[in-house]
Amino acid sequence: MFNGSLKLKVNIRVATLVEALQNNLNEHRRNYEKAVKVYFADLTTAFGKIADSVAKGDLKADHTLNMQKPVNNEKEYNKYINMLLQAEAETVEISAEEYSCIVDDNWSWAIQAALLNNSYSSKF
Repeated sequence: MFNGSLKLKVNIRVATLVEALQNNLNEHRRNYEKAVKVYFADLTTAFGKIADSVAKGDLKADHTLNMQKPVNNEKEYNKYINMLLQAEAETVEISAEEYSCIVDDNWSWAIQAALLNNSYSSKF
């Protein structure tokens, strides 16, 4: 019975992998930039509400902020792009798991950033 985890390895052109990573980086950057705009707009609104309650002397008002900052993973993408650009061969052997990360953008850190950043950018 097949359980979905083949130990498959393939040779893929470095240029193809670099292009996939660059596309994923560009998508991440667009979502991050949108998220930052919404984050700052939300912060401005929250600070305004806090300032209003402070000006009114409202001791019962909640003056805490629980907002996560958008996540920028450009450094991670660039690390792998630069690694591949320094490859001496035109092709590299990668596993199915590596393919999933590089081409399909299924890195754990990319998924977490996308979930958080898209929660902001979906408001944009």
